[in-house]
Amino acid sequence: MNKFNTSIIISSTHLVCSGLLLGVILTSDKKEETISSGLELLKSVLPKNTFINKGPASGPDAVKIDDSLAEKTAIGECWQNLAYTIVYFSYSSANVDLVAR
Repeated sequence: MNKFNTSIIISSTHLVCSGLLLGVILTSDKKEETISSGLELLKSVLPKNTFINKGPASGPDAVKIDDSLAEKTAIGECWQNLAYTIVYFSYSSANVDLVAR
């Protein structure tokens, strides 16, 4: 969250050379219901050959998330049988402020 009360959830797939952006969810809270709604919207626009041709409904094999129970629960409801890795990383408010200007 920053001074504008906005949370940014970045969804990307990881490649050897970098990452490929799948989508960005902008929210005014970090509630499980809000994250679930954002993930369902993301699933609705992903192509059928997403996730190594398994499709959006099957989802990824593994995810990296913040240490957030709401995120873990929402992702688990959206896609079952995932391997989770907890990461501690966030953009500073100063960087978000520069983008917002």
